[in-house]
Amino acid sequence: MPKSSEPTYYSLLGLHPSASVID
Repeated sequence: MPKSSEPTYYSLLGLHPSASVID
């Protein structure tokens, strides 16, 4: 599951706080 492809995926799960910055 590439976070680069699905940054929102991690954001929804709240597993990767960095995804919020990328998004």
